[in-house]
Formats: sequence, C-alpha cells, structure tokens
Amino acid sequence: MNRSLPEIKNKVMLLLKRKEIVISIVIVLLSMLLAKNLFQEQKRKTAQKENSVALEKEKINLTQEVIALNNKMAQASGPYYKSDSPLSSEKLEELAALSKVSIILVTPEPERDAGFCMVSSFKVSAKASYHALGKFVSMIESNGGVVKIEELSVHREDMPFRDTSMREGLNMLKVDMGISQTFVKK
Repeated sequence: MNRSLPEIKNKVMLLLKRKEIVISIVIVLLSMLLAKNLFQEQKRKTAQKENSVALEKEKINLTQEVIALNNKMAQASGPYYKSDSPLSSEKLEELAALSKVSIILVTPEPERDAGFCMVSSFKVSAKASYHALGKFVSMIESNGGVVKIEELSVHREDMPFRDTSMREGLNMLKVDMGISQTFVKK
C-alpha cells in the first residue's frame, strides 16, 4: 500500500499542476449535480401539472354530468311547472262550460309551500248532473300537471216543486269540491 500511495500523490500533484483540467472536472461535476437537481425539480413540477390537469378534467366531466342531469330534469319536469298548465278560476269556468256544469262560485286559496314544490288550491261550488260532474272531474284531472280532488261533496238539490216536465232539473246535484294542483318550484 505504501507504494501505491506515493503514486497516487504524484498523479494528484500532476493533476493539480494542470489547473485547467482540475477546473474542468470540477465544473463538469457541478454541472452534473445542477442538472440532476433541475431534472428532479422539473419532474416534480410535471407531476404536479399532470395531477392538476387530471383534477380539471374530472371537474369538467362532473360539470357535464350535472348539466346533462339538469337538462334531463327540466325535460322530465316540464309539465309540472306552473307556467306550463296552470289551473285558474278562468280555466275551471271554461272546463265547466265545456262539460255543462253550472259554476256557482270559484274561490282561489293562497298558494302553499310544500318543500320543493308549491300547491295552488281552489274551492268550487257548482250545480251539475251526475254525468256532467263526471266529465268535469275528468277534464280537470286531464288538464296536466299533478291535480288532486281533495274534497268532493255531492248532494241532491232540493227542488221546491216536482214538475215532471222539468225532468233534467230533478237530477241536478249540488257539488262542493276542493281542487289542488302541485307545481315544481323553479
């Protein structure tokens, strides 16, 4: 070992005498270390960017899903919005005229909040024959949306006289009903 140690010292001394070579080697080593650090930093930043891009793509996909579901919900609930098929006093009177029901009184009640929907109600007093009443109820329920006959009270109307020539008048019924229509809130 002693023999090789002086040889190494001589070679080191020769290298030290050649300063350009030593400086070049040091510069190359420092450059390699710097390049390694830059590479690792770039690799870390690239991974962060890839993660960021993946998160943004996921957000875009979720947004597209929400938009598709919102469009689907709008199509499915279209007939259940108030603006599409409102039941009003005028509409009830129109349906009554078509079904030959004589409306005595239509009283709208205040709209009620029922969570994600609203309920509009009406109290109706009318006179009608049995068949006309059935046609009227059918037309109300066919009007669209979610319509509910909440109350229905039917009495035979008392006639002060019974003239057989007024046969239709004998079959008249006094009708009191509560009608509601439910709408999805917008």
